[in-house]
Amino acid sequence: MDYQLEVSVDLTNQKVQFAGITRSNPAITIDSKPPLGDGQGYTPLELLLISLASCSGTTIVTLLRKMRKNNFGLKVKAKGIRRDQNPSSLSKDFS
Repeated sequence: MDYQLEVSVDLTNQKVQFAGITRSNPAITIDSKPPLGDGQGYTPLELLLISLASCSGTTIVTLLRKMRKNNFGLKVKAKGIRRDQNPSSLSKDFS
């Protein structure tokens, strides 16, 4: 069954720091690196990579369990190259 996901981010300072929340989980701090932000939290692009890595890991673990394979650990690493110009984004040049 499909269900709606909802998140909220609230600006918490005069720069670009946000508090992000979903459901009843603790808030996470999202902030850009100086000079745009203060660097006091995860950057939005770091959270994007964390999300991609955890989604991939969840899929792999689920498939392995369906195949009745015992997995004792899994580490997924993701890399991205951040553009220097704002607005920031991940570079299209991946190796």
